[in-house]
Amino acid sequence: MKIVKIFLITAVLAVMSCSEVPKSTYDDLRSRSAGIEDHILLEVATYIDNYKAASELYKSLASKDWVVVYRPNVAETLSRHDKTLSIHSIIYFDPSVGAVMETGIASPADVLLHEMLHVREVTDKEMALRVYPTEHELYVISLERELYHSMNTEDGKTRPQRHAHTGILYRAACASCPYPQTPLELVK
Repeated sequence: MKIVKIFLITAVLAVMSCSEVPKSTYDDLRSRSAGIEDHILLEVATYIDNYKAASELYKSLASKDWVVVYRPNVAETLSRHDKTLSIHSIIYFDPSVGAVMETGIASPADVLLHEMLHVREVTDKEMALRVYPTEHELYVISLERELYHSMNTEDGKTRPQRHAHTGILYRAACASCPYPQTPLELVK
């Protein structure tokens, strides 16, 4: 009788705690993604979880309406209002494409983090004024510098500290690799 009571109490507590446990980064990213293989999503989610600032950025997107969609040779975010004036964002992302910049190399996962900053920071005012391509981009780049600096401090790597929206896309060895596959292939 005692064993049954303990089992029932344990089962009830397990159900209660399951409903309170947030989704993992991988599960959430997987539920928001289309056209990207699960093992790549796991690699990117693990990368995000390995850095405090990246993990905090990801968690800050929980209340936003956004998805990640595979599109070859692209990394960009499109945000639009719907009929209710809610902002919906689509991140177009190729997990094989990173960026080489004057001050360093961004892995595809780093590029995705940049796009996530767009999702977090786009505002109703920017949508109404259509200032996204200029002031918004410069603001996101300043946030990117802070994010990458924090990540560089954690792992000793050299992510870009850029001040302008410049760079050359390259085919990366993997989604979290800050180096190209060989031979070097630039993306047009």
